[in-house]
Amino acid sequence: MADLEVNVDDLVELLSPNMALLVRRKTMEIVTQLGAPLDGSAGKYFQAKDFALGKAICQLCEATASDRTETLAALTNYTSGSIEAADFILKNSKCIEIAYTAVVANALYSSVASRLLVNVARHFPDRVDQKLRARSPDFITALLAEIKKAVSSGDEARAKFIGFTIVNLSILARVRQYIVGVGKTGDNNELAAPPSTTTPPLPIVYDLLASAAMPEIRECAADVLRNLAFDDALHATLLDSSDDYLCAIMAPLMDVDDGLDDEEMLKLPVRLQYYERHRDKNDIVRQKLIETLFQLCATKHGRETLRSKGVYPAMRELDKATEEAVSKKEHKLLSSQQEHTLHALIGILIRYESEMDVDPNLPSIRDLGFDDVSCEAIRH
Repeated sequence: MADLEVNVDDLVELLSPNMALLVRRKTMEIVTQLGAPLDGSAGKYFQAKDFALGKAICQLCEATASDRTETLAALTNYTSGSIEAADFILKNSKCIEIAYTAVVANALYSSVASRLLVNVARHFPDRVDQKLRARSPDFITALLAEIKKAVSSGDEARAKFIGFTIVNLSILARVRQYIVGVGKTGDNNELAAPPSTTTPPLPIVYDLLASAAMPEIRECAADVLRNLAFDDALHATLLDSSDDYLCAIMAPLMDVDDGLDDEEMLKLPVRLQYYERHRDKNDIVRQKLIETLFQLCATKHGRETLRSKGVYPAMRELDKATEEAVSKKEHKLLSSQQEHTLHALIGILIRYESEMDVDPNLPSIRDLGFDDVSCEAIRH
């Protein structure tokens, strides 16, 4: 430990903002490399001598914009394997706010800043939400807008990591309500008016799922939509008369070659009738969207809406296409787990409420041990 303490003391001294830029850069190279291992050793360096190195990196990040590519990269490395490092940064610095500002301003170091946001949001989504909301109540909308810009400019890394941050934050009820455009008020905790003066950003998520060429961005969009479905209180809002949410989920699962008859076609939302596109080629996107439909079946409103909107025939065709692909020895459309979830979904949709032996007054069949595919977001 003595050698470690000496090394940390030397590094801390060399990271002073008063040191020459070249000295700081060479020192940051060493510091960043020390943060790379995921075996626990990186955290030890960061925490040594009462977080002396952690303090020095954060203070340098706050003091000089010219060092932020290096300091944010180092903080990203340390927070990858150390929850203690993430906790320290949140408690003792403005580095998360700096990273957010860099992302929404598309600063030169915005890509590495987005990576830091992902790591810290994975460890402490509620605290990151609290910090960024204090800085900008509509930060979720701002981040989603930056994903669109990054997709348009071809900046795949930046778009992807901002997307991962949104996914991590969308496990929070408050963030889900913001995305949909509802809030909670009163002692009965009922959903009420939008919590923001801006337009709810849910349509941005729809657009990313439908049009983003990068599969990782479509996966992030599908993850967010799936996380919304875990919130039973949102089902009535999501599955409203506009059919926007349902169309966004179903479109990537449907194909122009589906064998729907005219009666089945007319039950679908208008935008999906006589659909002329092919299924999303990404099996991960398809998996997440099947799970989304399955989660919507937790509530009576969800089940009845899916039945009335012709979801079963569309899923039947997806199942049939999967079987045909197997028989032709082509690439499988679904994995075994995905097929299990699809069959469970179909099993619910083909039964009437009276056949399910469920109390009609029960808010959610999750209370009966509903077979959740996952009760929490997949965090990146």
